[in-house]
Amino acid sequence: MKHIGIVVPTFPVASETFVVTEINALVALGHKVTVFAFEKGPANHLEIAPTVECHYANDLPDASFKDVVSLPIRRVLNAYCAASKQSKSATLSLLRFGARLGKAARSVGIDHLHSHFLTSSLAHAVVGAALFDLPVSCVGHGHDVYQTPVDLPAKLKYCDFAVAVCAHMQKQLSALTKTPLHVVHCGVNTDAFSFRTLPKNTTTRFLFIGRLVEKKGLKYAIEALANIPASSRPSFHIVGDGEVKDALMNIVQKYQLEASVKFLGYKPPQWLQDNAGYYDGLIAPFCEAANGDRDTGPVVLKEAMAMGLPVISTVFMGCPEIVDNASGFLVPPKSSEKLKSAIEHFCTMSSVDKKRMRECARQRVEDAFCASKQARQLSRLINGGGAV
Repeated sequence: MKHIGIVVPTFPVASETFVVTEINALVALGHKVTVFAFEKGPANHLEIAPTVECHYANDLPDASFKDVVSLPIRRVLNAYCAASKQSKSATLSLLRFGARLGKAARSVGIDHLHSHFLTSSLAHAVVGAALFDLPVSCVGHGHDVYQTPVDLPAKLKYCDFAVAVCAHMQKQLSALTKTPLHVVHCGVNTDAFSFRTLPKNTTTRFLFIGRLVEKKGLKYAIEALANIPASSRPSFHIVGDGEVKDALMNIVQKYQLEASVKFLGYKPPQWLQDNAGYYDGLIAPFCEAANGDRDTGPVVLKEAMAMGLPVISTVFMGCPEIVDNASGFLVPPKSSEKLKSAIEHFCTMSSVDKKRMRECARQRVEDAFCASKQARQLSRLINGGGAV
């Protein structure tokens, strides 16, 4: 099995558990994995396979002049072309840090570089790979493709293949490059999420968990609840923090929903696993933010479904690839009225139908989004086996 170098801007990051999940699944398959990051993240509580080493760019030694001039001229020219086409990064800086990355990767026996996010870290990866003759691939996620895309055609051109986390992204990126593009959904470690047949709570209670930002669509969820009569209105607990929290709290106060909508603040990843049993379902009405930012293949949907939580979400980006009619409800983005109808529909379902929906949600994740299956797909691509 190939030794894979995972390249990321920052590591580890609490909101990017999908990176750690992928790494652990690749290790479980038999790959050796080493991480190369440009900044150290604060999320030291994430459980990473003990064999995984992490190297940070500023700690890597420079490639010497001798290192570079001893390389075949074809590689040097190819690396220079890759670097010079990145309009937002200085060519010499890219060559310097790309050479650092490539040399370090070669020195620890890396066979393939795989870069998460199509940002400057990918630019360094393609330059380092060109200099030291390494295969390189990448995966886009969200803001790097839709909100702040930078030189995507130039980066993708030098990749052996690229990965999109949903079909919409695959179509978007395919218009920019001839590089082969494959959909590999972010997987979930189903062993870490216990399935619960029935909730422990006695009254209907929904959950949202994530950053409180515009693209989560929480404004529309709160407005939907405001339009449901108080006598039949379910509770809604919002877990997370972020820039729109005050605005959301103001909406709750405006509609006098304090008894129904509670803000629980930030919770560590383990919180969902420990507390999902107290909820009937997840409300996650994703939408496009004014600046173009969006979630693409939300992992939180899969994690919730893995524990048997039906999902009320939107027909947006990768959500329809995750949630089907048996495991939840999908409504148009930014539609409080349609959200209201979906919430009311769920609340009036029989206990037998709710139990069946919980079972279908879990089965859906096991069948389509299990981390080990997604890792095998990526492994096959890296090993040169093509798409599956």
